[in-house]
Parts: sequence; structure tokens; C-alpha cells
Amino acid sequence: LLPDNFAPVGQLPQFPGVPIEHCIPELERLASLGFVGVNLNPDPSGGRWNGPPLYDRYWYPIYEKLSELEMPAMIHVSTSCNPNFHFTMAHYLNADTTAFVQLMQKSVFGDFPTLKFLIPHGGGAAPYHWGRYRGFGVDQQKPDLVAKLMQNVFFDTCVYHYPGIELLTTVVPVDNILF
Repeated sequence: LLPDNFAPVGQLPQFPGVPIEHCIPELERLASLGFVGVNLNPDPSGGRWNGPPLYDRYWYPIYEKLSELEMPAMIHVSTSCNPNFHFTMAHYLNADTTAFVQLMQKSVFGDFPTLKFLIPHGGGAAPYHWGRYRGFGVDQQKPDLVAKLMQNVFFDTCVYHYPGIELLTTVVPVDNILF
């Protein structure tokens, strides 16, 4: 509708228990149509979290294709089937935080140095616990772990209030924030 203002981003057809390779034809189709990115759901189970974490080799075929196509992926879950976690007020924010932590735990970007991820909602709790994450890096004898991660990970400003945006821009490098 407004191609000078908005760029299309697609949704991958993920389903619990189905190999991620099944999404590659759709990813290629979206790229051929001019889509500039995709949504990648780290929990297609809808809140059960019974699939592999983002650092698992299960995800590598989609990471390889995203890198080849130079397409970033926004890591965003769908709704939650678990009544303990309201989908927008708990599940989304928990998932954003979980994605960031999973990416810290193993070196996905060592294998895919050009892969880019956007974590929505200001990165969940990431800006609020930045010191904890730096401490994890020190504990793992990788003091620059967070700095290296931020070569590939970006956060958006969808935090719904100005003080949250202020904290985000104070803690997270501005080059890693998308409006």
C-alpha cells in the first residue's frame, strides 16, 4: 500500500515437531517477492517450550538460508496455550528475554556471522538485567560476550512508555535499536 514507507516482512509456516527445513521454500518465496525479513517463532508450541533452543543445530538450516538471502529475522512468539502466561503481558516478554539468553549461551553467530535478529519489545527484560548478562559473560571467561552478541542482535522500541525507551537507549547501544 505504501512501499516508500513500509517494507514487507513475512511469516514462516512453523508447526511443533515439524523440521524447520519445511519453512525454507516459503522463505525463498518471500525473498523472491521482495520481502525484507521474516518472523521466526522460537516456540511454535504456543507456550509449552518443548522444542529445541535457538542455539540448537535444529535451527541451522533456516539460519543458513537467512544468511544466504541476507534477510533478518524478528524473533517473536505467537499466542500462549498456557493459561499461566498471558500472551502479551507475560509470554511475549518472557520469550524475548529467553531468546536473548539462548543466543548468549552458545555461539550461533560464530557459525553464522552475518545472521541478524531483531528481538521485539525492547528485548524483554534484557535492558533491565544488562549487568547480569555481562556478569554471565565474565563467568564464562568471555567478558565481551554481550558486545559480540550485539553485532548481530537488535531491539525495537515497542515498550509502550517513554521511561522504558529511555532505559533502552541508555543501556543498549543506539546502533542496536530500531524504531
